[in-house]
Amino acid sequence: MVVASLEPFALWRERRRRAARGAPCVPTVSSDDGRRVRDADAAAKRAGIRPGTPLTGARQRLPDLHVVTPDGPDLAAAWDAVLDEARDVSPFLAPVAPGVLALRAPLADAHTFATRHEARVGVADTIQEARLLALLAPPGTVRTVAPGEDPWTTLDRAPIAALRALGLPDADRDRLAWLGVTRIGDLRAWSARQRAAFLGPAAAALAATLDGPRDARVPLRPPPLRITVAHAFEAPAREPMEIDPVLADLARRMAAAFGERSAERLRVRAEAAGVAADATRRAKRPLRDANEVLRLAHLALADTGLVALGLDAVTLEASGLARRSAAGGLWPHRERRERATRTLDARFPGHARRFEVHDPDALRAHLRWRLLDAASGEAVPWPRTDRTPDAAPTATPQDAPAEPSR
Repeated sequence: MVVASLEPFALWRERRRRAARGAPCVPTVSSDDGRRVRDADAAAKRAGIRPGTPLTGARQRLPDLHVVTPDGPDLAAAWDAVLDEARDVSPFLAPVAPGVLALRAPLADAHTFATRHEARVGVADTIQEARLLALLAPPGTVRTVAPGEDPWTTLDRAPIAALRALGLPDADRDRLAWLGVTRIGDLRAWSARQRAAFLGPAAAALAATLDGPRDARVPLRPPPLRITVAHAFEAPAREPMEIDPVLADLARRMAAAFGERSAERLRVRAEAAGVAADATRRAKRPLRDANEVLRLAHLALADTGLVALGLDAVTLEASGLARRSAAGGLWPHRERRERATRTLDARFPGHARRFEVHDPDALRAHLRWRLLDAASGEAVPWPRTDRTPDAAPTATPQDAPAEPSR
């Protein structure tokens, strides 16, 4: 069982994007609310920035600090692209968490995947054990154990800080350190009831890893439906006059291939000077128009950073296909009411009326309500009557009974 960790995924993707563009790497952190740091890369940690550090203080330490969000449609599209690439390694794979995937593959393929994606990879008999080994591996390397060796011989000696990625809060880690629990083996020596009483909800997140049952199988991931169009240039293309007509033609061919379907993601693969790179863009709306395909293709091609080298080939790949559907009205009774009003006004012009509250505190009906024309919405004079609708009938003096004689 192979588990590859790209955590924190937002920082991993930002580092890969900068490397593809040839931009210099800068200290990067992620933040949920724009106030505190959620995760920090190695450069930021060397400057003393840790999870939970206020962003204002982090920027004082590093003025060139770059901040990214840990979620969003772009990250979701990038994660789907990683899963699609992992299926080329093995059809048996499953996402474990954002930035973590498990697959069944030979050890040689695990080394290839770790090197290509700069991933931390662990190999063991179960997913939980392999994930812990991956957390102990440096980026771009594979951590495994000898055949027949119990992986917990190595994992029990690991620092308890490795459990943070599995859901152990930093505050609970500090509380455990006060008790002298600094290794995973020390916490595993506790019973499940002791961990639940001391850690609370965090104990449930660690139960499968520390106590089991552990997962030893991953499902078969069927190949995703894709629409692919490609073009090979006769000579390296660098100028917009050479690239734009090709992208426009590919976008038209892809839109024609959609038929009654729409796509969710567009992936662009580019080859230039013996180097291959790809970038994925997620559409904000269902992708079905050639102009929208062309717009996303330009953005994704720029993300690859290979245009300056001269493109030898370019491929557009649409995934997340679904058949078009039309949503009905959210409030159909309103449409029926408006249709009935128009029909009544056409047959009896000016006779359709409706009431609207004008002054809810008024005692008289003609002051409390306003009469409107149902078709045009214009105010209609209230009909004058001798007795208002909400006034109760009162007895007149002549109708009053005579006082009985004594």
